[in-house]
Amino acid sequence: MIVVFGLPNCDACRKALIWLRNQEIEYHFVDYRKNVLEESTLSNWIKDVGWENILNRRSSTWRGLSSEKKGGLTADSAKTLMLEFPTLIKRPIIETGGRTLIGFKEEQKAKLASRQL
Repeated sequence: MIVVFGLPNCDACRKALIWLRNQEIEYHFVDYRKNVLEESTLSNWIKDVGWENILNRRSSTWRGLSSEKKGGLTADSAKTLMLEFPTLIKRPIIETGGRTLIGFKEEQKAKLASRQL
């Protein structure tokens, strides 16, 4: 089963969910603003793709953080920030077959289609 993590009002998440439905691929959606993201889940993503690829430095949440919080980030401090502010996580995050996909562009569509078809 594919699990899609994101926010329901996110355009990329909505596009991913529509595409999955149109492809008749079963999925489960997790709104990580309503459902607290478990530290172990985030740790697995970081281990799989690296915290630098998950942290959304283009978000309004990031821009609103103090220089103190943004400076000198490490894997641990970035994870702490993302757990405190889930909107700092790029969207969507898709878990499938033990792999983590970030975002929803042609590359992610191709990977999902090849796994399911």
